[in-house]
Amino acid sequence: GFLIIDQHALHERLLYDRLRALLADNGLRLQRLLVPLSVELDAVEITLFEYNRALFETLGLDVKLNGNKLTLFAFPDIGIESSEWENIVHELLSEIKEQSDADRKGRLDSALKVLSCKAAVKAGEPLENREIGALLAEARRCHIPPTCPHGRPLLKRFSLTEVEKWFKR
Repeated sequence: GFLIIDQHALHERLLYDRLRALLADNGLRLQRLLVPLSVELDAVEITLFEYNRALFETLGLDVKLNGNKLTLFAFPDIGIESSEWENIVHELLSEIKEQSDADRKGRLDSALKVLSCKAAVKAGEPLENREIGALLAEARRCHIPPTCPHGRPLLKRFSLTEVEKWFKR
């Protein structure tokens, strides 16, 4: 038989589990910016940020709020380009807005899902053989659930019997 693997879902799962382990251990390594990034927030986002400032610090975001501008001085070094962080900040705040006030652990989990999704290889993105090999090797070393953090399946297995039926054998 054979397997079809969703490269994005697999990479997202591996990154999510790695980020959780790093946070439990000693935190995430930071990437300092030579030129800070400014993100304009609306009134709701400002309130959400102020109430959840500790979450941003936990994620490794070195930020300062000045009026309606959030300035990023550093972010976690997880393979996300600096040009993507403005959208990520808005997405994190949107995810926070969807969580209940009492669910701090849920907000952290949602934020880790956003970060792992954004850092993962994209579906259909061409990968070199060594990159594919590295993803598969890491997946073999880890005990991972059969889904990405959002619940999508990582792979589909087709048995030899099933393939033979396709060809009426």
